[in-house]
Amino acid sequence: MVRPWWGVVRVVAAAAAVVCAAAGTVRANEAANRAEALLELNKKVKSFSAQLEIREDRGFDESVATSSLLVSRDHGWRLEGGSQGAEHIVVNDFNVSYDYYPWDKTVFKATATGPEMKRLFRRPADELNPLSLLDPASLRLLGEGEFEGEPVAKFEGTTTTRLLAGGTAVTRNMEAWISTRDGLPRKTIEGTGETTATTIYRKVTVNPAVTAKDFQFEPPPGVKVIDVNASALSAPDGESAPPPTARADRPTTGN
Repeated sequence: MVRPWWGVVRVVAAAAAVVCAAAGTVRANEAANRAEALLELNKKVKSFSAQLEIREDRGFDESVATSSLLVSRDHGWRLEGGSQGAEHIVVNDFNVSYDYYPWDKTVFKATATGPEMKRLFRRPADELNPLSLLDPASLRLLGEGEFEGEPVAKFEGTTTTRLLAGGTAVTRNMEAWISTRDGLPRKTIEGTGETTATTIYRKVTVNPAVTAKDFQFEPPPGVKVIDVNASALSAPDGESAPPPTARADRPTTGN
């Protein structure tokens, strides 16, 4: 016996599914449109500086570092700071990158010898707004409000990155609080399931005056300078020299 109400139930269920799908599309379009507007706003930023608080939770321990960041789309980027006893300075003019560890009296020097490395060197300047990193299908707008007095829009999504061609792709979950005044981040949380990294941007200055000299570095006397390019060329066939960040004896600085 066919129950008359069964057909009604199916019609209602189908209608509900259509409504939910439509609502999901509206929310996705809203998130995409808001993100696009903030990315357009961010294009007006040619340089910026900020004080960073970087907290990394690896499940079994936690580290906190503070750093100063200066970024110029035209000239390069500079990061100085770290945790006590693990100071870290990175100076990159898009052609040469210096990775200096005062506590170890060691400088790693890397030169961009091809387009892939040049793109890698430019990433901090080209990706000022983390929304450009999120996979469009995963993007969600969670709402708008304030973070430490700054008007922000909060997004979440996933980002898949590959350090170099042929490397392993890593997918991370990300939450991002983006200023609605300048399109720059004020807070991000990234997680891989094992590690969660939280970065807070404070004392943000938009378009400070910068010159190419701000992104030049001269290794201090008495430090050991390791040419990463030469190390890679001298590695045995089939192997590559480990990047500076692969050193196990170096304290974590958070970025």
